Amino acid sequence: MWVRHAQSGHIPNSSRKIVDFGRQRAAAGLCQARRRRVRAGRGRGGAGRGDRGAGAGGERALIALGFPVLGAAVGWGLIAMADWVAGLDWAPFQGPFKLIAKIPEPWATGGAVALGLVGGVLLVLTAIGERLTVTVRHDAALLERPDAAARTVARRDVAAVFTDGKALVLQGADGAEHAREVSDLRRTDLRAAFTAHGFPWREDGDPYADRFRLWVPDLAGLPEGANALLAARAKALQKSDAAESALLLAELHRLGVVVRVEKKRQYWRPASPS
Repeated sequence: MWVRHAQSGHIPNSSRKIVDFGRQRAAAGLCQARRRRVRAGRGRGGAGRGDRGAGAGGERALIALGFPVLGAAVGWGLIAMADWVAGLDWAPFQGPFKLIAKIPEPWATGGAVALGLVGGVLLVLTAIGERLTVTVRHDAALLERPDAAARTVARRDVAAVFTDGKALVLQGADGAEHAREVSDLRRTDLRAAFTAHGFPWREDGDPYADRFRLWVPDLAGLPEGANALLAARAKALQKSDAAESALLLAELHRLGVVVRVEKKRQYWRPASPS
């Protein structure tokens, strides 16, 4: 991940900075800002000076080129070992390997490499679609994914920011969660970004962690309708349907239910623990 600081020439540095994870894009109104980039996890928590690293474009290029090349290599390797595996009586999947070994060249190698490239491109598209970008300002945090609507959480509504496993959580003073987003963003980069803009970062994590309870179907004590939503979300989690899971979580929040997921199991607590 990558961190970028953009500073306006019209507003003091201490009052206006933007830290942008994962995208090289300035916020509106900072188009003519002087930009400084710092590689995430290096320097001083993303607040250092100078230009270190190639920027987010280098990471995107690595993903965009690496996955297709890896897929093509796997396809080529499959063809290269097909004859050998087909000759081993004890090896599994004899039928598919014998079928592959009968395909004449250059069609066998060309087809396998092409299929590997296609598989790699699909992985790239999936990775891009699920990528989380966090932009932190002194007055708000903006959470964005390419396949979902952006969300803005005002600084005044946030009483605690922390990570729960791979999830970034923005929590209100009443215990309700304004955001819980899973990503591969580094904890050190998130901490540096939020603390630099005055957000209350919690090193010890969720203050209400001990209030969560494992959900099972038809569990008593939940608000009306929550069991049905949790059951539907359990199916979405099993299918890795992120969009449906997020939609159902939003409905649970409206009912006053906070949910965290661990190994596709859902744990819940009331939004207001008191």
